[in-house]
Amino acid sequence: MSLLDTDFAVEVADRGIKSFFQGVIAVFAISDAGPVNAFEFDWAAGLGGGLAMTILSVATSLASGSIFKKGATPASILPPRHD
Repeated sequence: MSLLDTDFAVEVADRGIKSFFQGVIAVFAISDAGPVNAFEFDWAAGLGGGLAMTILSVATSLASGSIFKKGATPASILPPRHD
């Protein structure tokens, strides 16, 4: 799998979506307003945190792969695939 493969893109998107929601939850959890409900939550800050986490996740996935390396995966800890 290389950066140009559909499978690689799907795995990057999967990791990015998970990271987005982790970022929103992290901002929700560290809110300084104490117990927060969904109506009082600063959604702009939460979405910004999610976007930042998504950008970092996608950048890390792209850095882990290579256009010329056939066994590239978005997760650098996984062994290369040999399809």
